Amino acid sequence: MTKVKAKKSAQQKKENSSQGFAIQVKRIKEMFFSVNEQLHIPDPSKLLKLELAPMLGFHVESNSVGMFTRVFYHYEDRPINEILIDIKVDTRFEVLNLKDYLNETGTLILPEDTIVTMVSLSISHTRALLAQSLSGTVWQEVIMPLINPVDISRFYFAYMFGEEKEVLKTDASGKVLGKEIVNASNKAVRTGKRVPSKNSY
Repeated sequence: MTKVKAKKSAQQKKENSSQGFAIQVKRIKEMFFSVNEQLHIPDPSKLLKLELAPMLGFHVESNSVGMFTRVFYHYEDRPINEILIDIKVDTRFEVLNLKDYLNETGTLILPEDTIVTMVSLSISHTRALLAQSLSGTVWQEVIMPLINPVDISRFYFAYMFGEEKEVLKTDASGKVLGKEIVNASNKAVRTGKRVPSKNSY
């Protein structure tokens, strides 16, 4: 029994080592919500279009990563600025040894499965909070559809999947300081402006 137990423990240790680090959800917060019932058109043939925009922020000293997910709806045949439903949710994660995942210019490069997990959880939290907030409104039957987190991750965070992508660098207040192109080798190849060595919330 001892040998079997030891083998299982070794296997678990190997699996944990391959993951490289631990991650956990620290906070879920609805940052913003609005609904415009005056624009509602009681016509089942009117199609709603969902727009989704995740944004990543981090703070190295506290091993904290924030996934800010904004979702809003508008009628498919109407201008995008005629917003019917709008919500922004902050899902805060703790990632051990976060500094180990910064490149030489301070861009955060997380493993593929990790960013997909973060996106998946953030979308789920946003869906739940949106359903709760819409309860009792004319839009209460609007439920966010299931969304493939891999596709979303690859689109918005392509540089974490070995593809070239433009990354915005911001200060602690969210002000954009410059742009950086990250190439397939996870190294910055050029910047649009001199920026600090790390991004933050």
